[in-house]
Amino acid sequence: MSIKIAYVAHYEVDNLGAGNGTDYFKLESLRHSEFEIIPVYPLKIEADFSTKLRRKFNEKILKKWHPLDLDASVLKSYAKQLERNPLVQTADAIVCPTFHTVCFLKIDKPIIYWTDATFNNLLDLYPDYKKISSYCVRSGHLAQQKALNNARFAVYSSLWAAKSAANDYGAQLENLRVIPFGINFQSNRTHQEIKEIIDERTRQECKLFFLGFDSERKGVDVAIEVTKRLKDLGVPAHLTIAGSSPKIPKDATEFVTVLGRVNKLKGGSDLLERLFKQSHFFILPSRADCTPMVIAEAFSFGCPALSTSVGGIPSMIENDINGYHLPVGYSPDTYAEKILTLWKNFNRYHQMCLNSFKSFQTTFNWEVAGSNMRSLIKEVVHESQELKRP
Repeated sequence: MSIKIAYVAHYEVDNLGAGNGTDYFKLESLRHSEFEIIPVYPLKIEADFSTKLRRKFNEKILKKWHPLDLDASVLKSYAKQLERNPLVQTADAIVCPTFHTVCFLKIDKPIIYWTDATFNNLLDLYPDYKKISSYCVRSGHLAQQKALNNARFAVYSSLWAAKSAANDYGAQLENLRVIPFGINFQSNRTHQEIKEIIDERTRQECKLFFLGFDSERKGVDVAIEVTKRLKDLGVPAHLTIAGSSPKIPKDATEFVTVLGRVNKLKGGSDLLERLFKQSHFFILPSRADCTPMVIAEAFSFGCPALSTSVGGIPSMIENDINGYHLPVGYSPDTYAEKILTLWKNFNRYHQMCLNSFKSFQTTFNWEVAGSNMRSLIKEVVHESQELKRP
C-alpha cells in the first residue's frame, strides 16, 4: 500500500514558472511508486478587518513591510483550512516546503518541512527583512518556534540553517536533518561529457559568468572588479552577466557583456547551458544568500564557483576542491589571485572542474535529495504507525 503524503503550501508550488523553480522540483523529487502525493495548495489568505487595518497602519503610516504570511492571524487561518480539509485527514504524513503553513497546525499526523533558512537567518541576512514591521518580527519568531515544535523533522538545505534552528530556537538535534536541494533544470550529463566540455573551453580568454536577478545583493560590482584585476594581472578576462541589467562602469564596458533577464521557459535554457559550458568560472560574490542553487547549476557543467562565506554557501563550496568561498568584503584581488593560480595550472583547474561535477552528482541533485527525503518520510510514517498500534 502506498504512503499518502499531504503536500501542503499556502502558495502554488507545481508551476515551474512560479518563483525560482526550487519548490516545483522539491515536489517532483517526492513522486515515486511508493507514494501518493495529495496536493493541498494554494491556501486562501483569510485576513479579517483587524489584520487588514494592522497591515495598512504599518505600511502607510510606519512605512514598514507587513507581509501577510508572517501575520499570526493569517498563519492561524492556514492551519484551520488544513484541519478542515478531508484530504489532509486521510494522509499518513504532512510535508511542507516552508514553516509558515504548519506552524499553528493541530493534527495527529507527523509533519516534515523542507526549506533553506530559519526566520532568524532571513532577518540577519536580507536587507528587505530589516524593513519588516515589529509585529511581523514577533509573529515570525513565534511561527518559527511553533513550526519547530510541531514538526517531527525540520529539514534544511544547509548546516548553517540547521544550526540556526538549534541555536536560535532551541530545536533538538534529533529533530533536524540536512538534505541539500538539487538544481532547477534537468541534467543528464556524463563524466565523459564533462571532460569534453572542460577540454573545449578556450585558453585564449578566461571567461567568468555571473547569473543573478538581484545583482546588487549578489555582488555584481565585485565580479566586475575581479575581472578588471585579472586583466591588470595580464589575464585576458571577460565577464558575462545574465539575470539582470546592472549599470556598468565606463572603464569596464570592453570586458563585460550584459544579457539581462533570461527566461528558462522561453528559450533561455539553451543560452544558459552554452554560457555554463563555455565559462571557466562561475562568480557570485553574494552579500546575502541562503543556498543559491545556481552554484550547483554551475557544478553540473563542471564549472567551479567563486562566492562568499555567507549563509549556507560554505555547505556547497569546499575551498580548493570545487571553488572558493571568501568572507564578504574580501578584496577582489584575492579572487583574482585564486583564478590566476588556476589559469596558470590547467591540470589543477581541470581537477577542480571534475570535483565540481562530482559535487553535483553526489549531493546537489534531485535524485539524491528525493531519495533521502523519501527515506525520511518512510521512517516517520513507520514510527507513527508503530506508536498507534495497541
